[in-house]
Amino acid sequence: MVSDIAIKQADQQGVTGDDITAFLNKAEKILTRANNQPQPKPPKQLTESLKSLTRDDSKVIVPADKAKALVVISKSDYTAALLRSLQSPVYEEVTSDPAEAFAGRFNEHLLTALAGPAVRGRRRDTMLKENNPEGYQLYRRLSKTHGRSGPFYGLVKTHKYSSPPSTDDDRLNWISNLKLRPICPAHRGADYELTKHLTKCLKVLPRPPHSVSSPLQVLEMLQNMTHAVNSCRLVSLDVEAMFPSIPTQTAISLIRTQLRDNRDALSDVTCLKPDAVADLLNISIQNCHAVIQDGDKERWFRQTTGLAMGKSYSPVVADLYMGHWEADLELLAANCGGRVHAFCRYADDYLILFEGSDDILNTWVNQLNSKDSSINVTTDLEVNRQLPYLDICITRRDDKFCTKVYRKSCNTNQVPAFSSYTETRYLRAAIRSDCTRAIRYCSSMRDRQQELDFIRQKFHHHGYPRSFIDSAIQKTRTDLRLKQG
Repeated sequence: MVSDIAIKQADQQGVTGDDITAFLNKAEKILTRANNQPQPKPPKQLTESLKSLTRDDSKVIVPADKAKALVVISKSDYTAALLRSLQSPVYEEVTSDPAEAFAGRFNEHLLTALAGPAVRGRRRDTMLKENNPEGYQLYRRLSKTHGRSGPFYGLVKTHKYSSPPSTDDDRLNWISNLKLRPICPAHRGADYELTKHLTKCLKVLPRPPHSVSSPLQVLEMLQNMTHAVNSCRLVSLDVEAMFPSIPTQTAISLIRTQLRDNRDALSDVTCLKPDAVADLLNISIQNCHAVIQDGDKERWFRQTTGLAMGKSYSPVVADLYMGHWEADLELLAANCGGRVHAFCRYADDYLILFEGSDDILNTWVNQLNSKDSSINVTTDLEVNRQLPYLDICITRRDDKFCTKVYRKSCNTNQVPAFSSYTETRYLRAAIRSDCTRAIRYCSSMRDRQQELDFIRQKFHHHGYPRSFIDSAIQKTRTDLRLKQG
């Protein structure tokens, strides 16, 4: 198989026989090393203990929100915290499972979108099969004849606490004030296939100009704004509860217009018309429901406002709407007597280079909050010319923006122990991930060296040999240098 690939590449690219030989030798070494590497196996006692924990009906194991961690909590405390999260006006409790009735209505709308209105004496699915085979296949894939609401689950907001609980009193207080982010299980919904298809359709639309998808784009913006270092200050805006706050009807209207303007790009991914995509999106948004097992009783809830966490199209819809909301952000600042030199947004977090007094800034923020009654923003200002944004610490210094790695106060610096039953490649990847971030985020050699020294100490504390750590760091440096060169 490897030799066939090499020969095909030789025909297409005109490489030499020596190149093919080198390629085969390297591939053979990689495959041999991978096959000979022993797979670590945990002892039977540990395996049985983990299985016993998962079978314990009195406990729940849930992931943490915005953290690579698991939280083990009693089911009663977890259910109580989840019910506290499902309060009006965002959620309402309904008397029965609406999934099956929704599936019937959804199929009717989908068939209308693909085959048009009903014709007396003829089945529309038969007409669709005869006149539009592609549309018929899409109908077969997206339609749902039955369904049952999946269970709500919550992600524990561990990042909202300054530090993990260490005493029994801390744990009791932590549990009584437990904060969860409720997630609607899209994979269990009657419109699961529809949500995936709608997401694919919406991704053909251009992203808002100030929306960024990685911290590297933030660093690029700062590098291009060095002339504003001493005339501006760093301001962070945070949109409170962005997903539930999005006015869905306004968002759908905006998306409908954009879909019409990008009709050609849309036709490459679906046979649905722009208006049909917008209508089906509206139907899906209006029917987000799930169940909670409260003791022996099942309780059904429906989300009445905003976008549901768990639906794959929700981040795309929110991003498109916020692009509209922020369109006059710079103009409003100018009308207040201030100036926005530059800004960017990652999900619901804004980084803004703002010029103006505190009074001007407050007036501007008040105008932003009065633009849309459902969107409210809070501000964080720089302290000593320094502001954290995402996982970057930004400092205005020496006529330039200096950056380095930022960690929240609740960060525990936990990594897999070297003696754990984890494959070596994952242990090495943990070091390389931290090292990559240090090299990319630290703008000065001094901060970079301090961060690499911190990485060495952190992993060595968890049993990693010095040679193993240094080898991973050196490999990361070499790879990044090759990419840049």
